Amino acid sequence: MNLIKVQDLTTKYSGVTIHDKISFCVKKSEIFGILGGSGSGKSTLLRTLLMLNPISGGEVRLFDENLSKLSLRKKELLLRRCGVLFQFGALFSSMNVLENVGILLSEYSNYPKRIIDENSKMWLSLVGLPQKVCTLYPYELSGGMKKRVALARALSLSPEILFLDEPTSGLDPASSEKFDELILKLREVLGITIVMVTHDLDSVKDCMDRFIVLEKTKIVFDGNLEQMVHSDQIGELFLSKRGERIWKGM
Repeated sequence: MNLIKVQDLTTKYSGVTIHDKISFCVKKSEIFGILGGSGSGKSTLLRTLLMLNPISGGEVRLFDENLSKLSLRKKELLLRRCGVLFQFGALFSSMNVLENVGILLSEYSNYPKRIIDENSKMWLSLVGLPQKVCTLYPYELSGGMKKRVALARALSLSPEILFLDEPTSGLDPASSEKFDELILKLREVLGITIVMVTHDLDSVKDCMDRFIVLEKTKIVFDGNLEQMVHSDQIGELFLSKRGERIWKGM
């Protein structure tokens, strides 16, 4: 079952084509990657899937709904079925950890604060953070802890699809490896579908089922790691070690 289906998508900024008639799908409960070099349109594609960028041509379907034909109200309801982890966490500096995680439930539910706090603590525990972090503020957290708090917030509405934008960016190799393990755990425990933008080859090795590679407005590869290794077209574009630059020319 496809939760996301993109057909002949064209994206343009000020007349410049970012994606030229690209097509792919994301299946239920898989970990799907969007890869590519700097400027290849990875984040632009993620924003398009999240209805933050206009569609210049083609069709994007989310939960079998054509995004171009939805009302604002329907788009809002669809987005509530999705969770998003932004690249740098995007935590609110004036709120402590518990408040950051609970803000979506505060906004979109009528639950009392006690229930929202208990729900937030549950998600914090699931992403591997102790209860003592609840009263801390973002400036008191390490980079890895910020990512996990932001992840707990992204999960707080129990989404069906989780979007991750460069989730291991800025983390040291050990923290990156632990984050990949956490992603696998979330899929196993929650059965959630995960779409991940990354430039980290180790994340591809450790947790992705399938991925696409963007280059020069096109998708130059769609498949899994084993298929990529045997692809003469893009195999040489990758370096091998976590912490190194993966794409030549970056």
